[in-house]
Amino acid sequence: GEMGRLGFMGMTVPAEWVPESVSEADHPEIAADHANRILAVSGPAADILGYDDPADLVGERIVTIVPERYRQAHVAGFTMYLLVGRRPLIDSPVVVPALRRDGTEVDVVLLVREQAVSPGRSVLIADLRLAED
Repeated sequence: GEMGRLGFMGMTVPAEWVPESVSEADHPEIAADHANRILAVSGPAADILGYDDPADLVGERIVTIVPERYRQAHVAGFTMYLLVGRRPLIDSPVVVPALRRDGTEVDVVLLVREQAVSPGRSVLIADLRLAED
């Protein structure tokens, strides 16, 4: 309801995060939950990753876009993608290789932020861009 949209000091804040805020973004963004599932992908992010349709990534595990040799690291909580609870990596840009649909890799700069969805629940939103060579 409207009450839920009235935020702190009269600023309007969405009552809850909606995937469309990412899927309709005009720059590359990916949202994931703390179970490492992809919740939303913007068109430009799908382009970087070599997907024609961003929907193809939604519901996949984030390891879908992590190169094979990093997946063990991913599981060990080493890379950016395993960011859950690793505060130092939030809000700090990191360069990581991403796995594209065709199996090639591309270096991307990821900047991850955490957005509260409801009390005790948040999503991770990553802005990505191609790393400069």
